[in-house]
Amino acid sequence: MPALNPRSQLARKIGCDNRRAQRTSISVRAKRGGLAGGGEWLLATWRPNRPPSEVLARQLAALARQGCEEGRYWLRAYAALPDRLALLLYPLEPPPTLFAHFSDLTGGPPDKCRIIRCDAELERAAMYVESLPVRSQLALRPDEYPWSSAGWIHTLQH
Repeated sequence: MPALNPRSQLARKIGCDNRRAQRTSISVRAKRGGLAGGGEWLLATWRPNRPPSEVLARQLAALARQGCEEGRYWLRAYAALPDRLALLLYPLEPPPTLFAHFSDLTGGPPDKCRIIRCDAELERAAMYVESLPVRSQLALRPDEYPWSSAGWIHTLQH
């Protein structure tokens, strides 16, 4: 059996399906740093195997918040777009178990996973996730999109 490269080993460790990862060019990167608490934040992105729709975006957003409320993870940022789900989370259970929570709507493990271990990268990743609706031309500002953490917080404040 051929030796696994470090990227494949890391993908297995955090629960990404290697076959799916190879098809979608999984990007897994580990950095050392100093988050308070010393844990590993994950930036995970899924492309569901269903046709893109507003209904799917709403379902994915509800699922993201539900997992946080159930104590599966801490949620720093999320964006549920009609064609994908991006989460920046801190797992409180093993990632393969955690990712199974999303499999009904997404069709399996994440397409892309990245471990984030420093405060600066965490903030950049949160800004990236919350700006996805703007980059996808679904909103003019991140807080105008209702199925993202920026839009959800904005809705709660008003």
